[in-house]
Amino acid sequence: MCGIASWVAAVAALLAVWFVPGVASAQALTIDGEPVEVPLVASDLFRPSIDATRSVWTDDASMPGRNTLFVRTSLYWVNKPFVWERGDESIDTIVGNAFALSIGAGYGLGRARVGVTAPVYLWSNGDLQTASGAALGDPNLDARVVAVEGENRARPGLAVIGRVGLPLGASNKQLGYSKVSWQLGLAADFQIDAFKLAANIGTHGVPPLDLGSVKINDLLWYKVGLGYEVRDNAGLSLDIAGHTAYSAFFKPVASPVEALLGGFFPIREDFLVQVFVGRGLTTGVGSPALRAGAALSYYRNPYADADLDGIPDSRDQCRDDPEDHDTWLDEDGCPDVDNDSDGFLDVDDGCPLDAEDKDDYEDHDGCPEGNALVTIELVSPDGEAVRMPSYRLVPRVGDPMAFSSSPTTQNLAEGSWLLEATADGMLPLSKTFEVPADGAMLVREIMQPEAKMGLLVLRILDPDGQPLAGTWKLDNLSYEYGASGGVGRREVPAGAHSVTARAPNYAPATVSVDVPIDGEAEVVVVLNPTRVRVTRERIDIDDKVYFEFDKAIIKPESYSLLDEVAQTIIDHPELLRIRIEGHTDSKGNDAYNMRLSQERADAVRMYFQNKGVEASRLVSIGFGETRPIDTNETEAGRANNRRVAFYIEERSD
Repeated sequence: MCGIASWVAAVAALLAVWFVPGVASAQALTIDGEPVEVPLVASDLFRPSIDATRSVWTDDASMPGRNTLFVRTSLYWVNKPFVWERGDESIDTIVGNAFALSIGAGYGLGRARVGVTAPVYLWSNGDLQTASGAALGDPNLDARVVAVEGENRARPGLAVIGRVGLPLGASNKQLGYSKVSWQLGLAADFQIDAFKLAANIGTHGVPPLDLGSVKINDLLWYKVGLGYEVRDNAGLSLDIAGHTAYSAFFKPVASPVEALLGGFFPIREDFLVQVFVGRGLTTGVGSPALRAGAALSYYRNPYADADLDGIPDSRDQCRDDPEDHDTWLDEDGCPDVDNDSDGFLDVDDGCPLDAEDKDDYEDHDGCPEGNALVTIELVSPDGEAVRMPSYRLVPRVGDPMAFSSSPTTQNLAEGSWLLEATADGMLPLSKTFEVPADGAMLVREIMQPEAKMGLLVLRILDPDGQPLAGTWKLDNLSYEYGASGGVGRREVPAGAHSVTARAPNYAPATVSVDVPIDGEAEVVVVLNPTRVRVTRERIDIDDKVYFEFDKAIIKPESYSLLDEVAQTIIDHPELLRIRIEGHTDSKGNDAYNMRLSQERADAVRMYFQNKGVEASRLVSIGFGETRPIDTNETEAGRANNRRVAFYIEERSD
């Protein structure tokens, strides 16, 4: 217990050192033979944004997206960030030069993004030191939460940002604070086509500092960033960042301001390069004479699917070769030319999922050969043998075998067999069973007596009570009966049943009914219109598919509509191929709109596949702003032009 108490006391003491306010200590040194005390202050204020793509330093308010990874590595040189003017007007360069590597990583959680940045100073010099090896700067825990999502030319975005700096850096080299620092503020942005303006403002809590002429407590910080996209993901940027102490509001020594001019361009789909150069605009501590550097950013798109096989690139082991979707190892994204690895290509293999046994007997067909002794016995519910049955055995490959006695014993090949049986006074029986490679097995099946019958009268109506021509099915049976004029009549087994009715452009509905023996039961099913309608050439929807601004992320309010479209495609197997089209309005440049519309069409295709629609039945294409259906001169017209449409390319009927 004493040992635990000692550890607790030690941790408490450490936290007290970090968090309890106090004037930052100073470092004593000798310059020109005179003793000088210099405050321990983080003189390099530069912390690149983790995820901004149109500015280097300024954070924007863009939506991070869910399950999105951001990584940014920056390498830069800074000259004279800390020049000290003593009371006798002598000037000393405390930090002359520093080369730094800044590493940042973030993770998107939808509206929120969390992250961490850590600068490593590879080399630095100044009047405190002639040269220095690597040293750590203060790591920062970083978070951003989007409150308002911006929209191009229509609405600015707004986010709350916060950071906590851990005092692990080289404060004795004027490259880190001696205690915990923190920032809390707001980020706003507004996009006008290729231009994006971002602004940050907030408060910065730092250890109190004594700079001689002024004493600094907490700071007001601000940033402004402007980015211009010249072409796809490539352009120019300008950042202006600064802060001032509340206790010395905009006094030069306590008010550093710095400007950075930059450029950005992609080197592949998920990677962005940024280069920048700038200088301080004031003489405050932290305002350098010059700064230059470059950054490499990585952004993983969760919807990327290079080979369009329905397997996201993040899980696709063969990104350039589409999965063949033959029910064999379809989750790895790679085509399988010999599923059972027996040396026979699937196109020549009689049993592509079952390996040839190579036992010198019919080894040319790719199928294993095996036989087992199988006894078939058909009985009634009371265990008595069924009299005079007629049945047959149907193998997966080969000709059926017919019999008329029970029990019977047969020599059957390994694999799946279908037993079909009929007998007077009994319901038909259909049963699948598996035969092993060898040995003996008993297949004993119970045949049920034919049920007593009754008459079911079904009426299908719309909400206004008008008859609807449709179809209906009983219980979980797959066969559907017609209801011409909205009325269906059929003899069914007496007893309790569930009845499911359908009609074109109406949602299916299920009701329960009890049919009496030799009697009649009437049931009414009311169907409500659906938002999805199938025509000869299109699948029309009564609503729109909504996306997050400037992204291919479907908004939750569109999930139910897309669920209806997906179920409609599944319910209509005659629709062999559906084209998903993405369209935008005319705002933004043509290439950007074309790419955004393609990504949004791809996102809808992926959504349908996740809901069970086969990938082979779907194709997605983006048309950008090339096919408007309304004017682009009004907001209403532009809203109509931003759409997702569904066209039927191929039918079987």
